[in-house]
Amino acid sequence: MNLVVMSLLDWMAHPQISSVDKIIVKYILENDEKVQDMTIVDMADTLHVSCSQISRFVRHIGFSSFSTFKESLSYHGNPQRHSMVQRRVEQRFFQQYLHEDIDYF
Repeated sequence: MNLVVMSLLDWMAHPQISSVDKIIVKYILENDEKVQDMTIVDMADTLHVSCSQISRFVRHIGFSSFSTFKESLSYHGNPQRHSMVQRRVEQRFFQQYLHEDIDYF
């Protein structure tokens, strides 16, 4: 699962989340691919909130700006990246397994 989405789900469960933050989180969770191509102004207009509210939200969840948030959303949500990581893990496991078999004989 996308790490950013996991952090958004955690934030959604936060007891002190504001109603505006809930609107922002819900929209991002339902439209994560669309958000990656939006500007902060586009998102603010779509949600009928201010740009500063979105900016505060992304800083609140640990990002320095909306653009770094979008980059992270895109990076962690990229299925090709996950398949590459999976292949590396499988390759390391196979190499370790092969090495142990060679040492055994």
